[in-house]
Amino acid sequence: MIYLVVSHHHEARPLISYFQLKKDHSSHYFEIYEKEDVALIISGIGKLNTAVAATHIVSRSQDSRKPLAPNTALINVGICGSENRDFPLGQMALVNQIMDHDSGRRFYPDILISHTLQEAGIETFSHGVRAEEADQISLELVDMEASGFYEAASRFLGPHQIHILKVISDYLGEPSITGEYV
Repeated sequence: MIYLVVSHHHEARPLISYFQLKKDHSSHYFEIYEKEDVALIISGIGKLNTAVAATHIVSRSQDSRKPLAPNTALINVGICGSENRDFPLGQMALVNQIMDHDSGRRFYPDILISHTLQEAGIETFSHGVRAEEADQISLELVDMEASGFYEAASRFLGPHQIHILKVISDYLGEPSITGEYV
């Protein structure tokens, strides 16, 4: 099973279309779209929302008495910023390190799959990061969800089953992010 966690409907739309997912109208807490082997949940912005959504999507379709299947993957897909203009806007990166800016905790997914994506570290902030805060950034990418997602996902899955894919959307607020832009 593949579980996808995204924070915005604008991020979800291409995935819903690509996987031909159908809305689950019985879900009262989150928007969920699914078919037999793929489920997508829209979490809302922030690490707490993403952690709760990741837990919800796995828990609702899982018998808590049994471990998840070995071929299960939980994937966070979304946008991120960077101060490094060597990352072109629109490029997708596979996250190989996560740092929570508030706590300083670091997480390291095991990337055991062959891929052609650029790998990068991401730092999760509790707020949108602007250019004037660039001196506070330790890693290549910044977002508001990755650390919450990873920490919650690691309760259910091994580090080789948890993946974070981020598309570089801006250089710390430039250009401005709108739904249309995403």
